[in-house]
Amino acid sequence: MINNFIFVVTTPKGQQEYSVEVDDETSLIDVLRDLIRTSQGTEYPIRLYDEKGQEVQYSVFWNQEELFLDNSLSNMGVPPGSVISVYDPSEVAAYENTNRVQEDRAGLLRLATANPEHLRVKGLSPGEIEIILMKIKGISGLDDKKEPIIKEDEHILRLTLSRDYPILRPVVIAVTDIFHPNANMDKKRDVCLFFEWYPLDSNLIYACVQCCKLIQYWSVNLDDDHPRMNLKAKEWYLAYKEKHPDFFPLSRVGLTLPLKLGEKRVKIVLHKDSSEKSTKKQSLEI
Repeated sequence: MINNFIFVVTTPKGQQEYSVEVDDETSLIDVLRDLIRTSQGTEYPIRLYDEKGQEVQYSVFWNQEELFLDNSLSNMGVPPGSVISVYDPSEVAAYENTNRVQEDRAGLLRLATANPEHLRVKGLSPGEIEIILMKIKGISGLDDKKEPIIKEDEHILRLTLSRDYPILRPVVIAVTDIFHPNANMDKKRDVCLFFEWYPLDSNLIYACVQCCKLIQYWSVNLDDDHPRMNLKAKEWYLAYKEKHPDFFPLSRVGLTLPLKLGEKRVKIVLHKDSSEKSTKKQSLEI
């Protein structure tokens, strides 16, 4: 049986759409080769060979999943009339980056939905996201007596994603003041999330959770070799902690992770004090 599909081909020169009739038994690589040959007589020809004279190995996606070139569309369950995305090798990285960013931004929005009291998310651009952490204790600076100025209303941080995300972790910039050994309030105002970053597993949810912990002094890295160490904040923190060992962390507000389909929320009930009967509910922490 012959069915019609829409092939959208993205190359360094631009994007072109083709309507293609495909037989159920024809492999995708043969369909692609016929499409490339047919395009040679058009205004936007698809290149056959790369700079080294080798046949260009295009990547083909449907529904955000890569398709096998040696199989047919019908065998892979692609419905007739579907839009098939074809990418020149030079454009694949941009494609993967775009889809990973969209997926991670959606996850961050789910995190905000699960924690409306403590988190808002604002998208500034495809590569920039602003997170607003609320009702979480942080320190914005020191007063004349070197006592901490506690800020609890809003802490705003900006996450910037490079073209190489998620290979490279997001850059975190403090919009509001944060006095912390790992927040350098110079011109760059950069904040270091010092947890290990794994491109396949780490995402914007974990980056946001780490920001929440850092603001509360729940997470502090005092490594002397740390490139973004705020030495003034480090010196104050060590001295103040020695005098007031129970002062840190400022609070322990944990962000509840968004549920996946089929999961059930588990709540932990903790006693405030062994002598009291009153209890409080606390979100799972990661």
